[in-house]
Amino acid sequence: MDESGGGRRRGRRLAVIGIIISLCVVVGYGLVGRWRLGRGVRGVGERLPGFELRTVEGGLVRLGGDRGRPVVVVFAGIDCPVGNLYMPRLVELARRYEGRGVGFVALYPNAHETAEQVAEHARRHGVGFAVARDEGNRVADAWRVERIGEVVLLDGGGRVRYRGAIDDQFARGAFKAEPSRHYLAEALEAVLTGRAVEVGVTAVVTCPIERVVPEGVRTELRRPGPEIARLRRRASPEVDGEGLGRLTFAEDVEPIVRVKCQVCHRPGEVGPFRLMGYEDYRRRADSIYEVVDQGLMPPWHADPRYGRWSNDRSLTDRERATLLGWIEQGMAAGDLGRIPPAPEYAAGWTIGQPDVVLEMPEAFDVPATGQVPIQKFRVATGFAEDVWVQAAQALPGDRAVVHHICVFVVDPEHQEDRGGEDWESRAEARPELVCYAPGDMPCVYGPGIAKRIPAGSELEIQVHYQPIGVPRFDRSSVGLILARGPVSRMAVTRGAANRDFVLPPRTGPIAVRSSYTMRDDAYLLSLTPHMHYRGRDFRYEAVFPDGRREILLSVPYYDFNWQNVYRLAEPLFVPRGTRIECLAHFDNTASNPVNPDPNQTVRWGEQSTDEMMIGYFDFCVDLDRPVVAGVPSGVRR
Repeated sequence: MDESGGGRRRGRRLAVIGIIISLCVVVGYGLVGRWRLGRGVRGVGERLPGFELRTVEGGLVRLGGDRGRPVVVVFAGIDCPVGNLYMPRLVELARRYEGRGVGFVALYPNAHETAEQVAEHARRHGVGFAVARDEGNRVADAWRVERIGEVVLLDGGGRVRYRGAIDDQFARGAFKAEPSRHYLAEALEAVLTGRAVEVGVTAVVTCPIERVVPEGVRTELRRPGPEIARLRRRASPEVDGEGLGRLTFAEDVEPIVRVKCQVCHRPGEVGPFRLMGYEDYRRRADSIYEVVDQGLMPPWHADPRYGRWSNDRSLTDRERATLLGWIEQGMAAGDLGRIPPAPEYAAGWTIGQPDVVLEMPEAFDVPATGQVPIQKFRVATGFAEDVWVQAAQALPGDRAVVHHICVFVVDPEHQEDRGGEDWESRAEARPELVCYAPGDMPCVYGPGIAKRIPAGSELEIQVHYQPIGVPRFDRSSVGLILARGPVSRMAVTRGAANRDFVLPPRTGPIAVRSSYTMRDDAYLLSLTPHMHYRGRDFRYEAVFPDGRREILLSVPYYDFNWQNVYRLAEPLFVPRGTRIECLAHFDNTASNPVNPDPNQTVRWGEQSTDEMMIGYFDFCVDLDRPVVAGVPSGVRR
């Protein structure tokens, strides 16, 4: 994004990304159990058991055995986000290699998916090769496949030549802008040219297959993880030495997930699937266990030792232990009739009905795949006088493809982009109005606090799009609620930025510093660190005029995926002369799994493959005298 915008490292957190594990959800009619697939995986060189399956179009497809030509079998699912991102890539690979005698088959093993849903999913993604359901997980079980998105390449003799991921774009909790290794394509070329496959097995980091319970398999619960063990060791009235006690969804889990999960995982929001009731959580128990156990969800990256935040999404130790323990105990429902009705979430505008709505001038077509540069759209406000904004919200037109939005005020006195100015002057000329990112709330200021939009201003709407495997279009907008009554404090967004850093190739960690000195007494409201793919960690520290230092925020594992805004639970007074110091570290080595290219020298730039170092923060300052909303008087700039 440009100097007034943002991005996020390690790609879009898709709620189900994690390391390969051997335990999978087992879903049957009225029964959920947990079981092990057995030792290891079916390795390279083995001949796999053969199967004959009915396709969704009524034909037959044969898998395994001596078929005389190579076959790629992909295990697909209708609502696995990473799996869906790979569908266009598979379709393209099929087009490229079917003319060279390679067959492709898509198998859908998830227990809950119907043949009709599978057929529609395949149609929507343009799948032109054979599609079938893996009823009862027969193939997945026999071939020991655990994840949606795993591909198995069989040679003409029915032996495994490659199994694993399609490429290396996705890693644990992360993704690159573009893959650097195309494992499946490389394996296909080797098989077709009679060479040995260089990489025969790779890890798959997508959704666990949602399995049924096979006959004769005994349910086996995994041992308690460290969160539960630690909680059990604590001496408290709630948890005794016997453990957490019997946990149920209705009594123990639902009160947690209602607050921590459903803000994103509900219809119309950014979560890639809904989590609104018991069956939703039971069906996705293995994915939930992974991301909660690994600390990936809910997404919150602040070091808990510093600061208190009004929008803290993190789980307490007890909440984490409760979620993990409920899954380990077998996911009892409890009295579902006692669960209160689901909250009535506002559709669209969470700030209430805006006084003013400003929309992108035209829709933008988002391609199915690839990296889309930051898009910038100018919108005239038509304001004939200064306007004071009490609340603002950037609203995606299509949440599925909008990674984040930042909106900036272009003052009519600064219409031209004066590139020769220093960054701070340019940022003050185009102040940030509001941003949108998954899970974050809009800007809402307290009584008497508002942001100023000068008369005649334009808004610049910057949008970072994230393709999802199918073409979409977006027309995002901005809603404003105007201040009513006296405004005594003006809200301002500033940034401590460093534009002069250089990240040498194959180097890290690299420290980069920036600072901003407060020109007036102010009250700090929020903090928003910003880097791109190579950002590793970020810290804010206040140095007060009396020499006292205080760490305001530490983000030890910066995540390019989430445009987290950290809103202080209480405004912090920072007197004139207070210096906001920021320290960031960058990793431009090959060990950074999302580094677009560790062999490049990297500097400041707009695109996510460039870098930025900005410590944004919101604060408010007292006006010389209160302003009656809408009347341009007494504004101190």
